[in-house]
Amino acid sequence: MYSKIGWTATIVVIALAAIVLFYPPVLQDDNQTGFFTLYFACNNNGSCQSGSGETYANCPNDCCNVDCSAKDDTICHSACAGFAGCSAVITGCDDLATGARICLNAITWTQCCSGAPTSCSVGEYCTAGFCGGCSIACDNFCESAGCFGVDPDCDVLGDATGECCGNGVCDGTEKWRL
Repeated sequence: MYSKIGWTATIVVIALAAIVLFYPPVLQDDNQTGFFTLYFACNNNGSCQSGSGETYANCPNDCCNVDCSAKDDTICHSACAGFAGCSAVITGCDDLATGARICLNAITWTQCCSGAPTSCSVGEYCTAGFCGGCSIACDNFCESAGCFGVDPDCDVLGDATGECCGNGVCDGTEKWRL
């Protein structure tokens, strides 16, 4: 049987275990893994040490580069935004390789995590991160809303509803354009 001191010691150990379980010590960063939260300190030495559990998601101050990629890969990570001089990752660039090109809108593209937005020239539109030339033919096809005012087929929404075109055949319903 337990003595009074034995029971007291057991209760103290259980109480301490409960405190640690429900109020774990927070060092600096945490890593949420399913139901459990693992607590550890980032080294804060500017070096990402994956062997110690550091990743771009939980230790961005050590693991993120200025281009919003992790130091151990060239992938853009929105978790790196604001660390090491990295600005926010543009929507559509998260998890793409640094330098991958995307269209921001009909006439603007950017290189993910490494460049400022760039506008296409007049008469061009953005497709797959590159600028392509707008058609000037009446062919009932509009490449992009960026071709409005250049391609006579295009309306402001990028639909082929231009007044001079229809079926590619001059049948008397088209209006003359110079």
